[in-house]
Amino acid sequence: SKLSSVINLKILDELPQRSEDILNGLIAAYNNAAVKDKNKLASSTLGFVLERLDVVGKDLTTIESKLQQYKSNQGAVDISSQGQLFLESVNVNDRKLAEVNMQMAVLDQVENYVRSKDNTGGMVPSTVGVGDPLLTELLNKLYEAQLDYDKLKTTTGENNPMALSKYDQITKIKPSILENIKNQKKNLEASKANLYSTNNRYSSMLNSIPKMEKDLLEISREQNIKSGIYNYLLQKKEELALAQASTVADSRIVDKAQSSFG
Repeated sequence: SKLSSVINLKILDELPQRSEDILNGLIAAYNNAAVKDKNKLASSTLGFVLERLDVVGKDLTTIESKLQQYKSNQGAVDISSQGQLFLESVNVNDRKLAEVNMQMAVLDQVENYVRSKDNTGGMVPSTVGVGDPLLTELLNKLYEAQLDYDKLKTTTGENNPMALSKYDQITKIKPSILENIKNQKKNLEASKANLYSTNNRYSSMLNSIPKMEKDLLEISREQNIKSGIYNYLLQKKEELALAQASTVADSRIVDKAQSSFG
């Protein structure tokens, strides 16, 4: 029955051990393929995080060298209490702005994926940093529907009723994802405008600080922004690595293959 949760596999072979090995190997290969399919989303996200870590890590190294060189050339060693106050004030604001920009980049990536004409079987985009669970849920549904459609199209053909039904499901999920992205972008743009306004006030405060200290503060601020992003990405990398390691196949072996007396 199609609704059954258990399947019984049989093979006829003149060598009992060989037939057992074939069936056990078949199920092992099936489960490995299922795990790989489930890991595609985690692998895509992890790949995105590793790529960003590499870029941000290089930027951070460059800024640290720049800061060290400036201190050496100008003889600047310390920042005054006024400068420290400014730096503490902008750190939180800059971190929030960096997170907003990252979320915007992720949403752009997801939107491009959903709008593409033929993305069945393709690598699903990362949703790292996006806090809306609904978007992740919708994207997972789209990925699973596309995966099922791809399998049905290969085994039964595009015009099969089941394949057509799955394709119809895909076309219905996509508008929901795009509407979700549109609303999130609208909220992020509002947050971004507010953060930029706050940054402008902080910049006015910076003008009252002597030039050498001002230069040092700007470099330190840039360093703090990159450092915050780098630490955030490191945390996400560990979370994704753990999630990927814990992925198991949906199927479970009830009994291993065993030949009959006949």
